[in-house]
Amino acid sequence: MAKIEEIRDDEAESIENIDELVDYSGVRQKLQQQPEPEVLEIGEVFGAVLHIIPFSFLYLLMDLLVSAQYNSWPTFTQEAKQMAKAVPLITVIIFYYGCNMYTYSHPLR
Repeated sequence: MAKIEEIRDDEAESIENIDELVDYSGVRQKLQQQPEPEVLEIGEVFGAVLHIIPFSFLYLLMDLLVSAQYNSWPTFTQEAKQMAKAVPLITVIIFYYGCNMYTYSHPLR
């Protein structure tokens, strides 16, 4: 595959339009060979689940410790309702951060 800089002057004169130049350099074939990115990869979902589970249990532990601090132990149904409210929010935060973690450069990396 020839780069545009490697094309000699006599070859450049014989190439009449930009399509011939692109075909000659091999850029078009290289672009056609690259696969299109998938919308959602299974690795992103698996990585998000690996973070959602521990953070949900951390929230549960903190909620129980705060309840114990005030000496009022919640019932299982109360705690289940509280977790049903909190886990979707934890999921959105972790999945959003996980999807964009490698897209944008972080100042500490």
